[in-house]
Amino acid sequence: MDESVMSQDPATLAFLPWLRRGISTGITAGSPDPGRAALDVTLAFNGDREVSAPIALYGPGEVAGINPRSIIRTYPQPEVHDAECNYFPLIEFDQPDFPWRYTPAAPVNNRLHPWLVLIALTDNEIVGAKAAGADGHLPWIQVASAGSLPQLTQSWAWAHVQITGLEENGDEEVADVVDQQPDRAPSRLLCPRHLQPHTAYTVCLVPAFNRGRLAGLGEAIGVDEVRYHSAQPSWWQGVTSVKLPVYYQWRFQTGAAGDFESLTRQLLPPKQLPAGVGRRQMDVSVPGPELPPAAEAPMALEGALISLTEPDSTETQDKVFNKSLHERLNVPTAMLDSGETRVVAPPLYGRWHAARDRIPSVDHPWFDTLNSDLRHRTMAGLGTRVVQKLQQELMAEAWDQVEGVLEINEQIRETQLAAAVTQRLHERHFETQDELTLLFITEPLHGQVQADRQTVRQTLRQNPPVRGLLEGQFRRISRPLGPIRTRQRRLPEPEETTSSIPSEGSTVSGESGLLMGLIEGERTFPRGGGKMRGSATLASVADHLQKPDTSDAATLILLQGLREGKLSEEIIMQAPVNPDFQPTEETPVPKEWAGTESEWTQELATRKRQEIAHIFGSIDAQSPSTPSTGEGPLPPEPLSREPLEIHLLRDTILAATDPAQTILLPLTKRLTTAEWVEWDPAKHPGEQLMVAPEIDRPMYEPLQELSQEWLLPGVSQIPPNTVSLLKTNRKFIESYMAGLNHEMARELLWHEYPTDQRGTCFRQFWDVSGYMGPQPAGGLKDIRPIHMWGKSELGGNACQQTTDGEQVVLLVRGELLRHYPNTIIYVQKAMLKDENGPSVAEGGIGDENPGEENKKSPLFFGRLAPDIFFAGFALSQQEARGDGESMDQEQQGWYFVLQEQPTEPHFGLDAAGEHFGTELEPPGNWRDLSWGHLVDNAEALQEMSNIDLDQLDSSLLPNEGQGAEWHAHNGSLGSDLALITLQAPLRALIHGSDMLPPEKEGS
Repeated sequence: MDESVMSQDPATLAFLPWLRRGISTGITAGSPDPGRAALDVTLAFNGDREVSAPIALYGPGEVAGINPRSIIRTYPQPEVHDAECNYFPLIEFDQPDFPWRYTPAAPVNNRLHPWLVLIALTDNEIVGAKAAGADGHLPWIQVASAGSLPQLTQSWAWAHVQITGLEENGDEEVADVVDQQPDRAPSRLLCPRHLQPHTAYTVCLVPAFNRGRLAGLGEAIGVDEVRYHSAQPSWWQGVTSVKLPVYYQWRFQTGAAGDFESLTRQLLPPKQLPAGVGRRQMDVSVPGPELPPAAEAPMALEGALISLTEPDSTETQDKVFNKSLHERLNVPTAMLDSGETRVVAPPLYGRWHAARDRIPSVDHPWFDTLNSDLRHRTMAGLGTRVVQKLQQELMAEAWDQVEGVLEINEQIRETQLAAAVTQRLHERHFETQDELTLLFITEPLHGQVQADRQTVRQTLRQNPPVRGLLEGQFRRISRPLGPIRTRQRRLPEPEETTSSIPSEGSTVSGESGLLMGLIEGERTFPRGGGKMRGSATLASVADHLQKPDTSDAATLILLQGLREGKLSEEIIMQAPVNPDFQPTEETPVPKEWAGTESEWTQELATRKRQEIAHIFGSIDAQSPSTPSTGEGPLPPEPLSREPLEIHLLRDTILAATDPAQTILLPLTKRLTTAEWVEWDPAKHPGEQLMVAPEIDRPMYEPLQELSQEWLLPGVSQIPPNTVSLLKTNRKFIESYMAGLNHEMARELLWHEYPTDQRGTCFRQFWDVSGYMGPQPAGGLKDIRPIHMWGKSELGGNACQQTTDGEQVVLLVRGELLRHYPNTIIYVQKAMLKDENGPSVAEGGIGDENPGEENKKSPLFFGRLAPDIFFAGFALSQQEARGDGESMDQEQQGWYFVLQEQPTEPHFGLDAAGEHFGTELEPPGNWRDLSWGHLVDNAEALQEMSNIDLDQLDSSLLPNEGQGAEWHAHNGSLGSDLALITLQAPLRALIHGSDMLPPEKEGS
């Protein structure tokens, strides 16, 4: 089609009167086939011969039904019982060309009739009907008179294509949208029926051409008769009865007369709430057994929402009562400290979160206020009632959140047991061993234990003698129960035993002493046959032994068991010595002698076992004797080797095999927990998981189920069609939430839930699921975790802080939000338009878009029976009011906006008022056109069925023409009618100061 005839809404929508795609764009008038549309097609053969032939296209006579999935929207929705009377029923398709795809004609003057139309009929206008049969035929209806059907000669006016999001409105852009993004170009059929209030209607999609009607009914289609021609309509005006097949149908019922605009006007002007809304009186003269009166007069018990017209409560409790209440609340702790029998007493709400068990508590003022003031204790008690009522649901939700925690804790307990048992084994069999034995035992682990910058195995490899001692061959030779070690420990026969029996397993200077002697950097090498210190031979020992009181034979037998290498320092010290024996101090040999072979370590590995045994018993490499003859000169720079810290290796191995590192720590590293789980395995590796579930449901709802009076006292006194402002009561919310969490902590403990009772399970009071704005800095939770309240006052623990600590709440009672539940609600910052006052456009009702800047979405939404809606904003009372005398742009307050949903356009005319026809002023623009402009009186409107464009007043034009034609004789198009009847989404703007009580002088 020609996009130059497109009609465009100034906002975001554009309309096309018709659209065709593919081969159907070639259809021209004058088809030779009276039953179908045809077009000439020219084909070329072999590049030089062309043949032309007419091709007949499928038309409505070949359509046996449509796919319901191609329908994307209907209005009103099926089975609605309160539809607006001033809007047109409509149906939308997901294919832009669908209404004209099978039309067997060409457009005339940019008007193209669709091949199907939408009709709406009352129950008494349908005199017969039949459902779809098993033979595949469509369902049909019998219409009593064609007078209740729209004019088929005007069907072109009630079909169009809508295109959204055009930027330049060019032909190429339109073509791209249709071809590449058809979801932005739905096609639509309107039914120009005037609906009566409180009336049921059946809307049907039926064929517009007679061949389609006959095909749908399953009747035979002739060829020669005129009534079978493709261009013949399904009905003519004046026909008494029409039988029509139905492609698609649904039912709805209208409600009372009124649309979004009329229902919004019923809310204006704003009304002040009646006195007493938001609070009620509580009798505290008899607070409980053995307690004095809390106050002489009743105290005001406020709800979660407070009226702004009521003054702040100033009542206080009697000091004598406060003292008595504190004593009563502290009784359990006093009895527990003294060891007396426990008793049931009133709860201290929040005791586990505050880690306090008595009041007053100087460093937790919120804790004292919550438990001392009867009003706040009442609110906390409501939280207790809610948890007790919902305990099964809440515990089920809590267990679902910590699935697997019990199994994990069982693993931790089993691991702790394994670690405890292994720790005892570690202490008995590892920590008691000397360095060499510990290295023997742990040799397979040396490659996995880090010692400084390298492994233990690598460290030992740099000391070949020690490495040789740990080789498997040597370990087999020197094993404690092997033949060599067994012979070394063999004792004399019992009858030859003397009182000087050497202790079993004794060695010279201990095994570690031998090992120390083999460490690189500590070895010294004697030269010239010098004597060694620290070892003994049988001859040297025998020279100094005093003859015992036994036979010489026994002594010799004993000495035969003392082989070289078996005399330890302990044996020598126990032996009786010659009193003339004097030890001599010998000069130690230097660490390195000139000419010493540097390949000594390799020679050691090749010696015979007898020589190794001799080394074990004879060498003390720390301090060899001074050689008897001669000394070699030292080299100018003695060789320097860094000694091996063998005791540090022992400590490293013991630390690496500690069960806390090998059993507990690996388990905690394998476990991953959610972010909200507080667990620090680094500080307490064996500590079990203690968690608190997070229950995100808005907890005002179960409170509302107890009674709406707890949420908003006096709610039943609010008159219909009221719009006003309230504010939240932070002290009520925090007291109630503290009671919820206190009782939930008791439930968790009772059900053996893994918790320390300090977690905050409930932090959401209001319903924030509909919030559409950016994430606030403090999040959307209503309270901070209770254990973080610390030294704050009750009422000062909100995540979202305003200047006065409270949030303003818009309250609406009326038919508007019940009838339009998808109404968009937000606040728009007022700006100075001129010296006359603030404006965002002008306050009131209109369709002007105030822009996206300085908007705020509601933080939470809620509903109260039967028809009350409220929405809370992050605004204080003063911010909403503004300063009417200030010229500062930031002090102009805020508008509260009620906006019709723009994503679902409606079509129709404004509802008629008290005046009709010539009594009305011409509309200011097409959007002000009403049903009253079409008729002269209310009776004529009552009798109207469908709009007849030929009967309209051609002189009826708006004062501000928009280029669209209204009368058919003036060349109007389907796109014009779409633009004229489009009901743009309206906005009602109400300034905050209009809903607030007057400011007090000096405030």
